[in-house]
Amino acid sequence: MNMIIIQESGMSFGPFPEELVFRIEKSPTLLKLNKVAQSNEGISIAEFLLFKSTNNTNYVSIIEAKTSSPHPTNRDDFESYISQINEKLANSLHLFISFYLNRHNTGYSELPIQFKSIPLENIAFELILVVKNSEDSWLRPVYDDLRAALKPIIKLWNISPTAIKVFNEDMAREKQLVS
Repeated sequence: MNMIIIQESGMSFGPFPEELVFRIEKSPTLLKLNKVAQSNEGISIAEFLLFKSTNNTNYVSIIEAKTSSPHPTNRDDFESYISQINEKLANSLHLFISFYLNRHNTGYSELPIQFKSIPLENIAFELILVVKNSEDSWLRPVYDDLRAALKPIIKLWNISPTAIKVFNEDMAREKQLVS
């Protein structure tokens, strides 16, 4: 079993078994879609997807990494930041499902076998933001605003509101996301 470590935003994610990780951000199909996109029409995407199985539940975690976040009182920058994260997480969910449903000729074949082995209706989703240099006191406002921004996605895909997670690097290390 090959293990991989993913370097993003100054953090080392993993090590994870290679077959449990889909580097959606580096997907050849996504790169092709973005290459033919008009200016400002590219698809913003999260870093990677992680498959895990715990307590008889199969999860696909969509993980976005950032070095920092604006202070929550800086409303314009903060709202723009939340909007960008929302877009990346939502686009990643939609792109994964479009690959799973083989809406792109090559997308399904890009998915690691573990991602294809479970029927889509039996997959729970987690939407995770890891902010490397976030003070603990800043995490709650990021979580609250991100959860509000993701509310349509949560409702449409029947995702548990507790599946939205915001961690700093120390918390991500405790959750064994970063080493």
